[in-house]
Amino acid sequence: MTGERNFIRENTNRVLIKEFLLKKIEGAGFGGMSIQRTPMGTRINILVERPGMVIGRGGSKIKELTEAIKERFNVDNPQIEIEEAGSKASLNAQIMAEKLSEALE
Repeated sequence: MTGERNFIRENTNRVLIKEFLLKKIEGAGFGGMSIQRTPMGTRINILVERPGMVIGRGGSKIKELTEAIKERFNVDNPQIEIEEAGSKASLNAQIMAEKLSEALE
């Protein structure tokens, strides 16, 4: 039973983190994320179209994101990695939907 509860808790936490990131890095072309648990901590890979908007000047925004995730979701030692979508942006449905909504506004 504890295995099932652990699985459910981790997946609900994953969804909450994804919703949080969608709100925080709106406009940067969020294309998805993956979470990997390692012995050193938790690695969060974020796929974005414009990584500069997520990282911020001197890494200030990424530090804020790391601290917010650590405090809000009780993630131990989160390590956020930003991956640029580049040429894959046109193949990512989430990025294209965000571009389309921006164009309509």
